Amino acid sequence: MTVKPIYLSQVARNDLADALLNYEQQFAEQAIDGCLDALAKAYKQIGKFPKTGSPKAGNNLELPGLRSWPLTRYPFLLLYTENHDQIDAWRLLREKRDIPRSLGRTEIPQ
Repeated sequence: MTVKPIYLSQVARNDLADALLNYEQQFAEQAIDGCLDALAKAYKQIGKFPKTGSPKAGNNLELPGLRSWPLTRYPFLLLYTENHDQIDAWRLLREKRDIPRSLGRTEIPQ
């Protein structure tokens, strides 16, 4: 079974840095480690089975192929698309955030 590599956009890297900074300021270091572990599990899942993510955000935004995957035990969604040989992670957003608004056309990676 082929596992596709995950590439994070600069915006997704910024989202992750912000999330980790927030955990560092508000919680123990264990929360950071747990969040990174949950993200690693998400990468493994969507790298093996890209179509298992929900297409809801993509359908709502009329962006075919955009999918989301929730991080286990953490309130984040990884938004991504599948390409022929890789997974492109667009954003890492809080689940309760207004996803369509957060994915304004100016923020969508090209």
